Amino acid sequence: MNGAGCAMFIMNGAGCVMFIMNGACCVMLIMNDDGCVMFIMNGAGCVMLIMNAAGCVRLIMNGDSCVMFITNGAGCVMFIMNGAGCLMFIMNGAGCLMLIMNGDGCVMFIMNGAGCVMFIMNGAGCVMLIMNGDGCVMFIMKGAGCVMFIMKSPGCVMFITKGTGCVMFIMKGAGCVMFIMKGAGCVMFIMKGTGCVMLIMEGTSCVMFITKGTGCVMFITKGTGCVMFIMKGTGCVMFIMHGASCVLFIMKGTGCVMFIMKGTGCVMLCHVYHERGRLCHVHHEEYWLCNVHHEGYWFCHVYHERYWLCHVHHKWYWLRYVMNGGSCVRVICSS
Repeated sequence: MNGAGCAMFIMNGAGCVMFIMNGACCVMLIMNDDGCVMFIMNGAGCVMLIMNAAGCVRLIMNGDSCVMFITNGAGCVMFIMNGAGCLMFIMNGAGCLMLIMNGDGCVMFIMNGAGCVMFIMNGAGCVMLIMNGDGCVMFIMKGAGCVMFIMKSPGCVMFITKGTGCVMFIMKGAGCVMFIMKGAGCVMFIMKGTGCVMLIMEGTSCVMFITKGTGCVMFITKGTGCVMFIMKGTGCVMFIMHGASCVLFIMKGTGCVMFIMKGTGCVMLCHVYHERGRLCHVHHEEYWLCNVHHEGYWFCHVYHERYWLCHVHHKWYWLRYVMNGGSCVRVICSS
């Protein structure tokens, strides 16, 4: 059929149809041999559809905000959307998905290999999530008052939040927790190993609480008229109360008591010495703890100045260094 807006229809062979329409906004349809169809639509906002072999389809849409859709091989799909705020979606191989979104506030999502996902969000207050290998996740959030979360190896979590009055939480290994809260009247909590807890509260009339091992407790409250209580081992107690009309009481070993009351109306504890895995050195100046020294697997060094913990040093697998000045904290853990 010829002429303007004409149709051209061709049937060739056993059930083989070729259909072509010519003119403005024309349609072109081609069917070849064993049910293989090729369909093409030309013009502005046109559609291009191609079907090859057994059920293999390729669809392409061209123009503004166009869509490009491609399927290759047995169920292998590749989908791409181009333009402002465009979407790029790619699926390769057996169930392997790659998705990328570009633009301001864009999302970049990549799935590579068997269940391996990489997700990245860029921009102000952006999120960066990376999953690598067998269940290994790394998650990082950046910005003011940002959160940094890192999970490395199965069950090994490291969580850090930063900022004024910030919280620093680190979990390393199965059930091994380190928690630090920082700021005025701040709390420092460290849990290391099964049932091993270290809690430190800092500020005016602050509390320092440390438990180490099963039933091993060290408790210190600090400030004017403060109480310092230390319990070490089964039945081994050290109690020190100092301030105006204060009392110093030390109990060492089963039934071994040392009681000291010092000064008229005012006491300054200057030196306490313990041996064989106990508290080795305590130095006190002007009612504030300045130096604590411990050997073996215990605290090695604690330095205190004007209500703020300035230095903590620990040997072996314990906290090595904490520096508190202004709003700055540094924590270094030994291997």
